[in-house]
Amino acid sequence: DTAKLKKMFEEFEFVSFLEGMQDGTANSLKIDRSEYKTILTEKSFNDLIESLAKKKSFAFDVETTSKRPVWARLVGISFSIREHEAYYVPMPTDHDQARALMQRFAPIFEDTSKELVAQNYKYDYKMLLKYGICVSNRVFDTMIAHYLLHPDMRHNMDEMSEYYLKYKPVSIE
Repeated sequence: DTAKLKKMFEEFEFVSFLEGMQDGTANSLKIDRSEYKTILTEKSFNDLIESLAKKKSFAFDVETTSKRPVWARLVGISFSIREHEAYYVPMPTDHDQARALMQRFAPIFEDTSKELVAQNYKYDYKMLLKYGICVSNRVFDTMIAHYLLHPDMRHNMDEMSEYYLKYKPVSIE
């Protein structure tokens, strides 16, 4: 019952939840995850490499064990090559094996004809270097772009998702 929900939000002063309601109904982003894939086989890995090689632009993000690259280990890397389509490649826990797996992405990250899209690229760049990849691509960093447009706001991905998409991402911490 949305009327009771709205009343409860008002009673407990849940302002951000109230803002997420439109015309008395909850306004939440519907995410279709049917084309989100975890890459676990050699064939799916090769297919991903082939898809990335064909694209002029793609988004990527590294998942790590720490916010400080000097201490961080790579847990996985994700890619998106079009809207509603994403791939996650988990990394082996052994550093040498993870480095060998990442080296298979090197030709894509070193292809100067491609443009990368990233959030906080400086961190991603340091992590890729740590695993032996010297990025040569053009890069569009959404965090820098957001800073230029809205210098007084916070620029992390969670804040931007909530502000622009009215979507609260699931925290990984």
